[in-house]
Amino acid sequence: MNKKGWALIFNIFLISLLLILGISLARLIFSQTSALSSQRDYIKAYYLAEAGLEYAKDKLLENPGWCTPGMKIEAGGGAFEVKREPGSSIIYGIGYLNRARAIIRLDVIDHHSYLQREE
Repeated sequence: MNKKGWALIFNIFLISLLLILGISLARLIFSQTSALSSQRDYIKAYYLAEAGLEYAKDKLLENPGWCTPGMKIEAGGGAFEVKREPGSSIIYGIGYLNRARAIIRLDVIDHHSYLQREE
């Protein structure tokens, strides 16, 4: 009778250990999936911001005095926003996708760009 009691305790311990390992593995997989999804959204937001800069460059070729306080254009499942203040040589391309946002600042005179990452 004593051996049956130890076998039951051992089985309960083993099942508890496997349950804890399974839950830990599930949490790890979920967090990695979430991180990869966030990274994918940021990369897409970055390319949307670049699209905004290209849009602004085309507008500047047509009209060198072109400026906008901010215009948002839906594209590729997300959106991009272009900003250029009057008399400024700085263009901002801002890409949005879900919770990710990427901002690229471009000086059209010096052609220097600056990337700002936000999540």
